[in-house]
Amino acid sequence: MIKNPTKLFIYTVFLAVVSHAGINPSRISSLITAERPAGSTISVAFGKVDADSLDYSFSPDLALNPASVTKLATAAAALTTFGTTFTCSTRVFIEGIWKSDSSLVLGKVYIVGSGDPTFTAERLWLFCRQLRLRGIKTIVGDVVFDDRFFDGTICGPGFGEDQSSRAYEAPIGSLSSSFNTLSVVVRPSIAPGARLIAELFPPVPGVIIVNRGTTTSSSSTTPLSILSGSGALSDTLIIDGTMALKDSPRFIFRRASAPTRNFMATFKAFCAENAITISGGLRSGTIPDSIAAKKPFYIFESEPITTTISAMFKYSSNFAAEMLFKQLGHAATGVGSFESGAVALSRFWKSAHLPGMPRLTNGSGMGDANRISTNQVVSLLRYAYAQQAWFPEYQSALSNAGIDGTVKSRFKNSPLFGNLRAKTGTLNFYGISTLAGYFHVGRSVYAFAIFVNGSKAIYTKSWTLQERILEAFSNEVQLVPKAPEASQSNR
Repeated sequence: MIKNPTKLFIYTVFLAVVSHAGINPSRISSLITAERPAGSTISVAFGKVDADSLDYSFSPDLALNPASVTKLATAAAALTTFGTTFTCSTRVFIEGIWKSDSSLVLGKVYIVGSGDPTFTAERLWLFCRQLRLRGIKTIVGDVVFDDRFFDGTICGPGFGEDQSSRAYEAPIGSLSSSFNTLSVVVRPSIAPGARLIAELFPPVPGVIIVNRGTTTSSSSTTPLSILSGSGALSDTLIIDGTMALKDSPRFIFRRASAPTRNFMATFKAFCAENAITISGGLRSGTIPDSIAAKKPFYIFESEPITTTISAMFKYSSNFAAEMLFKQLGHAATGVGSFESGAVALSRFWKSAHLPGMPRLTNGSGMGDANRISTNQVVSLLRYAYAQQAWFPEYQSALSNAGIDGTVKSRFKNSPLFGNLRAKTGTLNFYGISTLAGYFHVGRSVYAFAIFVNGSKAIYTKSWTLQERILEAFSNEVQLVPKAPEASQSNR
């Protein structure tokens, strides 16, 4: 420790000078100006995680579309609100007579959802298997599915602007399975000219497959196309295109149009697989208060919230993000809606003392619905970094440059390979590419956000620019001379 006040003052001034010596912001700004995609707006912010000021910025206060970088805020709000061990329950109730000796339910069975986003096909099969292991073999009555935990709006702000049937626009419901998607496996037949072979996984009853795809002996094929359409009673998948005889099977995901209907159909199929007979019907409905007040027959817990956040970050699951968004809304207001989710994020932002107030009307970043600045994102990342209770899980869920997640194919030949954790955002329809997260330079950890909005160039050009900005900043910081160690006599 330096005891002499004069020496302490001189040393402090010296540190302040050398900490910025060598950093040439104009070099980074010149790079941005020279290489920005035509017609684009760019915003950049870099800052140490343990400081208040920005080390470099380029238009950092512009309110721009963050795309899937929005998920950083949704996850931080969820972890602050619920903690890392939070789960939600799907409860099973019996109305009528339960004859355990004969494995018979004489009456209705109610399945009450609470927004479990982790009900994959495998876990829904396990749910049915647990009912069988608890003795249920026959249900003489209806199975009623109560999905009132969330409101009836299944597509939020920003959804529907892309009219494709791709899985990233899956609808939201408090009883959902397989991310509210339909998975179809397509493979060639054994003979040229024959129809392709198409199967659903899981085998959801009622889904109509219109298969117009054909097998060819040539390596020259036409693109495989699968479109989904929704009807009053079922979804339809239309398959076109060709596959060569030697092609490997392809797994393709398309959105399911009705969450509860999809859950019910999959449940019915898995009950059959587990030798559970349902003599009544399957329908959506409301559990009577008198039944809900009783002890549930069975409670099925979701995976912990960290599993959902990993899906949000590494694979940019819009479904996972919006399920958490509505879960936050329910916790804040008692209503699970997109509107209440926005209220919950605003309250979180204020309670965390973060700057300004971004516009976050959905939790995933879909469409042209959200606005936030890179300066605000860096502040959010600093807040997260300071949360000892959950930051390790938050950081590990982010994609690792060149290694996994949505940046697996990026930074392969960069010094940042394996040294950057980030969330990506892409909205091709609007020309938006965003990137935000953490990286190390020496002993310092930096938070950053780079937004490219309105680019008419292909998205890989924005990726290259983001990588070059990060490398340029890293190089500038490493040019900073190190402060000399204080002599032993002054410690």
